[in-house]
Amino acid sequence: MAFLVSFLCMLAGQPGGEPFCPLEEWAEQPARTRGFVRDLRNVRMVAVAPAQLAVGNPLRPPYEQELGLLPSRGQRASAKPWGDEAALRLRLGDWGGAEEAAREGLGRFPTNGRLALLVALAAHSREDWPQAERAMALAVALAPPSEWKKKRQDHLAWIRARSKGVGPWLLEVADRWKGREGLASAQELCLLVPGDALAPVLAACRARDAGDSHGALSLVDGVAGESGVRPELVTTLRAGLSARVAAEMAGNKAPKHPSDLYRSDAPFIPREATVVLPPPVDGAQPMPWALLGQSRFRKGDPRHSNLLEKMDGKIIEISGFTHFLGEEPPDGPVVLVELPFGCWHCDMPGLPGLLDLYMADGQNLQPSREPLRLRGRLRLNRDNPEDYLFRLEEARVPGG
Repeated sequence: MAFLVSFLCMLAGQPGGEPFCPLEEWAEQPARTRGFVRDLRNVRMVAVAPAQLAVGNPLRPPYEQELGLLPSRGQRASAKPWGDEAALRLRLGDWGGAEEAAREGLGRFPTNGRLALLVALAAHSREDWPQAERAMALAVALAPPSEWKKKRQDHLAWIRARSKGVGPWLLEVADRWKGREGLASAQELCLLVPGDALAPVLAACRARDAGDSHGALSLVDGVAGESGVRPELVTTLRAGLSARVAAEMAGNKAPKHPSDLYRSDAPFIPREATVVLPPPVDGAQPMPWALLGQSRFRKGDPRHSNLLEKMDGKIIEISGFTHFLGEEPPDGPVVLVELPFGCWHCDMPGLPGLLDLYMADGQNLQPSREPLRLRGRLRLNRDNPEDYLFRLEEARVPGG
């Protein structure tokens, strides 16, 4: 299921005790690895300018719209709109604008810990380590004496380690705080600074030490595969985790997943937010996974949003990754998923994240880890609880 933004307030235990960003409601951490990786990828995607993508970026408009609704700076009577502006700009990749808003707000409200944290996050995002360290030290000083302060101290330790470059000292930070709470802190750090390609290494080490080697390996694979960051430290860590997972599977025939480690399925609580459809391209409607993600089985019957109902039978374009089932490709059934994953039984998305593919004549797909853009006719399932929620008929690669 795609990442969905929320306009509700953040739950207790979240950064600084108040919403980090006005569009996000955070679940209790730590979240299961599959949901965490998905949401981390999506907050990274929010910062990508639409011009850099073939079919636009449907994740950005809600953040841009919310930024436009904030009161002008001259009309702000509290610290909150300053923090909201800085957080929204951070998500949109405008680090300079985020730091400017947070600093101006902090000048007016010098004891506001959220604004100090946002200054630190902006500096961290652009890898200005001295500035990030100074600002995070201030955020620590302003944080109330609770787990919030401990998380800021944990983040400060990571900033200091990152300022030294890439080396074993990064792994030493993992030993500062073990167990469920330490993993929750590492996940939060990743989500606050999604552009830090090495931050998932911290979460991986803590997941490993808490007993989830399979989840830890997924995180390290993401660092090496998606970001292209492959220093010796990451390579060595991955090799050790691979051996550990192989040993576990040899003994148990399945990866070990501690049942009591995770508090939620994903970091962000989904809601049926309004989805902004991009304009059609060459007669096809680009389809965001967020819209498919709103479909549900309710009392055994498929239910779709009103907007998706209007798309039934229309030509759409959608990007994702193929996953083959059963028989050898290209003859066996194949589904399209939003993001790649490893183990079907452990990591598979829910039904709203599976698009059943019926390829057009002459269009034979082969297994690949590369993203694929497909065009076809969307068909919704309205009455069969044993089938997929939707399928793409006459599917073909555009231009193929």
